[in-house]
Amino acid sequence: YLTGAVNLTAPSVTLAVSQFGGIASAFSTTATAGAGATNVGVAGSVSINRSTNKSEATVKPASTVALAANTDLTLSATSQASSAALAAPEGILGGSVGIGGAVAMNFATQSARAEVQGAASLAGTRNLSLTAAGNFTATTTAQAGAAGGTAVAASVALGLPTHQSIAGVLTDPAPTFTGTLS
Repeated sequence: YLTGAVNLTAPSVTLAVSQFGGIASAFSTTATAGAGATNVGVAGSVSINRSTNKSEATVKPASTVALAANTDLTLSATSQASSAALAAPEGILGGSVGIGGAVAMNFATQSARAEVQGAASLAGTRNLSLTAAGNFTATTTAQAGAAGGTAVAASVALGLPTHQSIAGVLTDPAPTFTGTLS
């Protein structure tokens, strides 16, 4: 990101952010539970994935970016990420009663941002190009199982991902430039 007072002299300035040479980030959690008993077997698994992944090419709020006259400015952010949460039973066995439960929760926050942010100013900009591209997935799986004379099984899967790809000029007053905005 660009922040504070920045003075650059070049025919074009590019701030490009991508992760690890284009390799996707992967965040995962797995919980497996199992129990066995002669009379009553009880087991439960809980898997919680709370991950954050950001790629940001931004001009931060209240920054002053001074470019040589007629300079092209490009802000580009790309991100690829997956998140997974899995809760599963394994071998829940009770002679007379088997009880199994599984809970999986996935709270992934993944974003790609290319922005000129609040009250930032640009001087000397000819063409301003903003690109944000994100490829995000979230998978949440809970499997329940139990065995015995009386078997009880329950599972809950909760996925609340936040995935954003944002390219924009979010400053007031709007920056002035002599060329195009793309």
